[in-house]
Amino acid sequence: MGLEQVRSAVSEAEAATELLGVARPVPYAVELKGRITRDMVEELSRLKGEPDWMRRLRLRMLEIFEKLPMPKWVRGWAR
Repeated sequence: MGLEQVRSAVSEAEAATELLGVARPVPYAVELKGRITRDMVEELSRLKGEPDWMRRLRLRMLEIFEKLPMPKWVRGWAR
């Protein structure tokens, strides 16, 4: 890799950081046990300060997940 390629790669990385920002760590103060419910998803979204579109997306994905059949290899888990 030549010097110009390295400079280009660094420049692209800096541009991505400027566009996307720096990742913010999220403190994990919540521990989930058992089945995930709609109320849990809404509360977690509220705690994380997520926008409404993200909350709706998560709720839609929960609906899809709940419609999936339970895999046969999962043992000890009753619906």
